[in-house]
Amino acid sequence: MAHIQFINHASVLVSDNKNGILTDPWYSGRIFNNGWRLLHETSEDEIETILNQITHIWISHEHPDHFSPPFFLKYQKIIIDRKIKILFQHTKDKRVINFLKSKNLEVIEIKDNSNYVINENFSVRVQNIDFYDSSLIMKIGDKTIINTNDCPFENQSELNEFAKKYGPADILLTQFSYAAWKGGRDNIEWRRKAALEKLFKIEKQAIALDCKKIIPFASFVYFSNNENKYLNDEMNSPSNLEEFFKNKDQEIVFMKPQEKCEIDKISTNRESSNFWKEKIENVNLLPFFDYEKEISIEELSKKFDKYRERIFKKNSYTLIKLISIFPFLRAFRDIKIKLYDNDTIINVSIFKGLSLCDGNFYDVQMHSESFAFILDNEFGFDTLTVNGNFECQNTGFSKITKLLSLGSLNAMGINISINFIFRPDIYLLFIQKLFKAQKNILSE
Repeated sequence: MAHIQFINHASVLVSDNKNGILTDPWYSGRIFNNGWRLLHETSEDEIETILNQITHIWISHEHPDHFSPPFFLKYQKIIIDRKIKILFQHTKDKRVINFLKSKNLEVIEIKDNSNYVINENFSVRVQNIDFYDSSLIMKIGDKTIINTNDCPFENQSELNEFAKKYGPADILLTQFSYAAWKGGRDNIEWRRKAALEKLFKIEKQAIALDCKKIIPFASFVYFSNNENKYLNDEMNSPSNLEEFFKNKDQEIVFMKPQEKCEIDKISTNRESSNFWKEKIENVNLLPFFDYEKEISIEELSKKFDKYRERIFKKNSYTLIKLISIFPFLRAFRDIKIKLYDNDTIINVSIFKGLSLCDGNFYDVQMHSESFAFILDNEFGFDTLTVNGNFECQNTGFSKITKLLSLGSLNAMGINISINFIFRPDIYLLFIQKLFKAQKNILSE
């Protein structure tokens, strides 16, 4: 009999007792540059028991709460010995696949919407969504389980197209709370709005997919830094979902760690719901962390020079300069960053480098460790927007995004070159996301 077992956060095990797929195994540790931690961690004994039941692991995308390199390093031998295959979406950059292959792990790259057969009773498809997310569509017997995970579905037509292709669904697994910076400490209204919007998005997914059973997941984390702990204040809990859906056609089914249900018999479990309610209600009793290492201006200046060298090696200096001139784009302009740990304001210029500023004005405030992390890692700015360890003034978020997000685009294989001119879809999606964020900031 086919069953589904909830493991942790975005990780579930779906099995027909012949083969089992484990999704997004992240079970312990701090991520997003000490910005996130799990509400509940999975023990090593539990993990080894799970690995002995599976034949495949699916990774939805590269974010560390879904793709956890420490997990694959720690359990590399078991994965190899058991001949567990790892499934991942087709990408241009191949970073995840190359990492896994370098550890002698067997990886199968699945192209958009192509069918991958597990056995005669079990098959899956992967659908890329947005910049880097992907969804998993599992057919097991006569049942369809769809894991949309963090997939944003920017508009109704995109969701309808997805549903027409893959629906209807018997079970929907989807993220149930916001998972990134929401406008700073004082913008509580944006966080409330974001939490409510997530509920409407879940409902829209379920209606489009004609799905009556929803398993909320992929939000069992907390913002674990003293800089970003305020973001926990409006997180959705089981209570929010139960109240929102109480007079609707969909049934909300929370599952606690290690809970296992037959797919045909899955239903609401009050004990499981209460398990997560208690975790979220007591979030302020969990450990919180501080950045402790102050990075000197001299060291940051050297890091920024290396950052610029990397940017101009992968992107056209001429095109970047040209884009910076267009007044309606206002991209790649200088920004002023206050490093609060050493009480210094710096001017950051992609063309001239880093310099000290006089006066008190700044666009963005953060710890020097956060800024150093951006400079050291292509995905650094993406990490900052997720962990929320910064504060902005007025248009500061727009300015820093238009200056420093290029590294994140490069990490996904998107470069500013002649070819970029022929990809207006990428630029329009980027601007759409930026405009939405800026609107929420200014409506405070």
